[in-house]
Amino acid sequence: MNSQKRILITPLDWGLGHATRCIPIVKYLLEKNIEVVLATNGRPMELLKKEFPELTILPISSYDIKYFSNNMHVNLLFQSYKVFRAVLVEQQQVKKIVKDYQIDAIISDNRFGCNVKKLPTAFISHQLHLIAGNNVLENWVNRINHSYIKDFDECWIPDFEKEPNLAGRLSHPPFIPETHYLGALTRIKPIEIAKKYDIAFILSGPEPQRTRLEKKILQQIDDLPYKMVLVQGKPEKEEFQKVSDQLEIFSYRTGDQLNEIMAGSDLIVCRSGYSTILDLVALGKKTLLIPTPGQTEQEYLAELYEQQGISYRQTQQQLNLQEGIEKAVQFKGFGEYPYSEEQWKRVVDRFVERIK
Repeated sequence: MNSQKRILITPLDWGLGHATRCIPIVKYLLEKNIEVVLATNGRPMELLKKEFPELTILPISSYDIKYFSNNMHVNLLFQSYKVFRAVLVEQQQVKKIVKDYQIDAIISDNRFGCNVKKLPTAFISHQLHLIAGNNVLENWVNRINHSYIKDFDECWIPDFEKEPNLAGRLSHPPFIPETHYLGALTRIKPIEIAKKYDIAFILSGPEPQRTRLEKKILQQIDDLPYKMVLVQGKPEKEEFQKVSDQLEIFSYRTGDQLNEIMAGSDLIVCRSGYSTILDLVALGKKTLLIPTPGQTEQEYLAELYEQQGISYRQTQQQLNLQEGIEKAVQFKGFGEYPYSEEQWKRVVDRFVERIK
């Protein structure tokens, strides 16, 4: 009989962000002598294998959403059967994992089907209120979103409860009783390091848009008079290219390595994905944000930060790096947000106490 508490953590596989923001929680639980089992798929699985080679990491189904429209929620609408099917498959897979590995509790990052009634469960998401650009579609996707989240005992929101917060109307107000704001949940830490790069290009997010952005950047990068590094966000590879004295390319960097790259760079060029934003808060960096086409959440956040004078934004379709970088350095960056691990650690501690 296992005397240690054992928690299953299941990050979604849309990009790497759901997995990366689970990393500090995994490390904290391990420090508390709690066993952790991970379940995901695709690139997030490859990332977590590199971060935690000693842990059990199990395959779990993909939602397999294709991006044919410039509106994420239109994509979801016409492929909603895939989501419903994936949730049903997840539920069966998680029940088996719970039985086979004697799981005591579950933390799900945006995987709707990863809950079991008899166990304490927490759902991590900043997307309490989805933005679809159409009232009818927005009401429809939010009814579904809310119904799934309510199946969990707790909802953990990686944001600040009061102003200034990061996700705006996406994460406020809460709609279920057991809601906890975590603050900036990120694997990145504020560190002092000597400058190494002028510009760091940090790529992430689902394909094919990740590759399309990389191609656009590489088409323009030769004209830039800066010392630069590009991290492709491909954890399944371990490649390094010193393209020139001005440019280095890594296929992937671990959390600590990425921390050093970002801390040692003057400006970060990246998606406006929320987990990336949380990373930026830890470092207080200036940025040029390029939303993933069709992801209304990223478009909303990039516009919000530009209006607040935090970051400049450009669309992927009209990307002009030289102009974008010149304008981005004039913005104030993410330094005004408080960074602390204490808030989310208190939430995790309370959750662990629920385990019988």
